[in-house]
Amino acid sequence: MLNLVVATKVEAESLINALHLKHASATFPLYTKDTTSLVITGIGKCRAAATTSWLAARSESVSASTGRNTSACWLNVGIAGHREAPIGSIFCAHKIHDLGSGKVWYPPRISSPLPSANLTTVDKPLENYLPDQLHDMEGSGFVETARMYSYAELVQCIKVVSDNTEQPFSNIDAKLASQLIEQNIPFIIKFMDHLQALAANLNTLDISIVSEFLHRWKFSVSQKVILERLLQRYSVLHSPMTTLPADLHQVTSGKEALRWLTHSVDSADFSL
Repeated sequence: MLNLVVATKVEAESLINALHLKHASATFPLYTKDTTSLVITGIGKCRAAATTSWLAARSESVSASTGRNTSACWLNVGIAGHREAPIGSIFCAHKIHDLGSGKVWYPPRISSPLPSANLTTVDKPLENYLPDQLHDMEGSGFVETARMYSYAELVQCIKVVSDNTEQPFSNIDAKLASQLIEQNIPFIIKFMDHLQALAANLNTLDISIVSEFLHRWKFSVSQKVILERLLQRYSVLHSPMTTLPADLHQVTSGKEALRWLTHSVDSADFSL
């Protein structure tokens, strides 16, 4: 499942056409085909958060027991400002900072042809650009909410530069916003393919390695669920675990094993 979250109709039009999506709901502007959904949020992080939550709740495949659909990919696509980057250049956000709250998120970096950049979410357009930063108004609301419904690896933001110091925000119109997304459709679709491949790998797990963990250490019911999720992530970020790594032979409890796995997946970059 792929969920696309876009702020405005003009930014969404090219994606709707390229993916052959059809209008599906009037509650929020929603367009779908098969397992792909695109929702238009309106401008601002609060709207992005609310609409992302609505789309997650609408999904019939969200697990009633965990509140997560582990195969769901979430991608925020839109335009953003940058002090120096050329108009039309495209980036994946590897750090998202909410300027108002000070909160920071670090989306795990997945292999793609896109360069990465810091993204700062602001409440209103900045007259003075921050150095070496993308600026948008939805990213933080999206990522904070979407992470409640899927793995961090599957929650990503792509931004196309729409304004800079030479061509400021006041120059943006609907035609330009639409054109900027349209010219980057091939890159966006390739990135979507990476996400979906990652999601597929996250849902495959060799049950024998789970049994080896359960045989060696004791785990509560909730810890068993966490163990399986961490082993799924480990198999994608590193390689499928077929035997216990040497470091784990020194571990004396299930809690320590989970801590080791958590550190291993959180400190890794994904390559496909």
